[in-house]
Amino acid sequence: MGVLKNSIDIARPPVEVFEYCSDQCNELEWTPGPMKSCEKLTDGPVGLGTRYRAAWSGAGSRIVEITRYDHPRSWQASADSGAIGMVFDASVEAIPGGSRLVVQTDVRAHGLARLASPLLDRVMQRQRVQSLAAIKRTLEAKPAAADSID
Repeated sequence: MGVLKNSIDIARPPVEVFEYCSDQCNELEWTPGPMKSCEKLTDGPVGLGTRYRAAWSGAGSRIVEITRYDHPRSWQASADSGAIGMVFDASVEAIPGGSRLVVQTDVRAHGLARLASPLLDRVMQRQRVQSLAAIKRTLEAKPAAADSID
């Protein structure tokens, strides 16, 4: 399997995009069909070492762990279900009018799952484009955070 890389521009400040997207359980808002459940397993705020138990249609349940966390610029998460392992890298950069979210997913098939790699790459690429569009819609539909109180 390969490395999938995508990006999207979002009309929200980088810190908002980072904090929303780096919390795995927020995926339930933008992919409620494919993602079936998410439970944060660690206490405290999201950060390095945060672990989740998440389940997706057709992929079962797996543990997702944040393995790099550089607030508010980038993070990495990894998960391994046995047949397929993934390392997800994301970064958020400021652009005029908002942020650019860049995601890269390194998908590693094991055993017989390697036979389906070309098909899985196409399906995952299509899902990633749809997910980024949904993140953009979700974040841009939320009220802007108040910068100051008058």
